[in-house]
Amino acid sequence: MSSNEENEEIQVIERGNPIAAAIVAIYKPWPFLGLIAGAGREFSSHEDFTLIRFGAETPIHLPKNWELFGVLTYDINIGAYQSLTYGVGIGKLF
Repeated sequence: MSSNEENEEIQVIERGNPIAAAIVAIYKPWPFLGLIAGAGREFSSHEDFTLIRFGAETPIHLPKNWELFGVLTYDINIGAYQSLTYGVGIGKLF
């Protein structure tokens, strides 16, 4: 090990049930794909971080204006870490 590696300090980020909130825009280049981009903040009892969010969603249109969709998002927490999230949702179109 070099002396630089020995002197480097590993920074630990402590998190306690963080909640991320973001304002996003969705662009639908095709009916089966939505591209997501936005920004927000991740809140925790220890420390808060600004985040940038990118993602994609794939809707499946159901009868009576309902929609089932899968979503995949990637959050970049400024000054901290990145996270990948996936989910399934259901929505009503108006």
